[in-house]
Amino acid sequence: MTKFIVYTFVGSFPWCLGLAWVGMKLGEQWNSDPRFKAWFHSFDLVIGVAIVLAVAAFVWHKLRSARRPGAGVPS
Repeated sequence: MTKFIVYTFVGSFPWCLGLAWVGMKLGEQWNSDPRFKAWFHSFDLVIGVAIVLAVAAFVWHKLRSARRPGAGVPS
């Protein structure tokens, strides 16, 4: 377990540090450049559709597996 924790920390720390740095740099320009904000907001619809499709696929999968004969019966 210790090996897993060390590897997880070593792998996630640079990733989190990089995301924080990018967020800091982008945050400085958020209100100063209107094109920047408009470019990011152009992806709102794409992200919304992806979330709706993911939830629909999850619900469909759960309903489909619940209708199978023997569903929920441990083997």
